[in-house]
Amino acid sequence: MAATRANLTVVPLFADLSDAELDLVLAASRIVIYPKANVVFNEGDPGDSLFVLLSGRVKVVLLGSGGKETILAMLGTPGFFGELALLDGAPRSATVVTLARCEFLRIPR
Repeated sequence: MAATRANLTVVPLFADLSDAELDLVLAASRIVIYPKANVVFNEGDPGDSLFVLLSGRVKVVLLGSGGKETILAMLGTPGFFGELALLDGAPRSATVVTLARCEFLRIPR
């Protein structure tokens, strides 16, 4: 699937950008694919990119002691996560795991 400007406009940070500005964001982005049951990133990992979900589903979780999982969100298309990484570069505040094969647009900080 090719990423389009419409895929970017689901992200509030990009909603008001012009077509030319959206094209610049797309040019800096890459499509990445993760299989089902794969960790996209872990809590505490460097916050270096935003992910726009092009297909598939993910869960956003916090992992407690003994591996106990607290689900914060379930996301499908259109969806996005990791947006704070574009603003502050702080470590990831949660873990994201794929629930199906997923295709993302990865936008680096």
